[in-house]
Amino acid sequence: MDNEEKIISDIFGDETHNMVYKAYNGVVTIILPERIESANADAILKDIEKCIKESKCDNIVFDSTETKYISSAGLRVFMKIYKTHNSVKFINVSEAVEEIFDITGFINIFL
Repeated sequence: MDNEEKIISDIFGDETHNMVYKAYNGVVTIILPERIESANADAILKDIEKCIKESKCDNIVFDSTETKYISSAGLRVFMKIYKTHNSVKFINVSEAVEEIFDITGFINIFL
C-alpha cells in the first residue's frame, strides 16, 4: 500500500497540549488543543512539524473544534507552517478564533 492510500493516525503532545493527527491521500488533518499561547506555542510547532514529517503530507488542515484561544505566539506557529507548505487551512473554527483571524487579517489566509 503506498502513502496515498494509507491512513496514518497518532496522538502526540505533552502536559500543555494534546493533539491528534490523521493523514490520508496527501492531506494531514491536525486536531488542535484548546489554547495555543506563548506557554505551549514552541512545543506545538515542534509537534506539528513532527506530524507533517511523519505523514509525508504537504497539504495541512487544522481542525480547531476544541480551540478557544490563539495568542500572537500561536499565530506565528501557523504563519511558519503556512510559509513552508502548499496548502494550510482551518476547519471548525469557533467564533472567538474567527474573530482573532479577522482582527489580524489571517482570515484571508486560513479560512
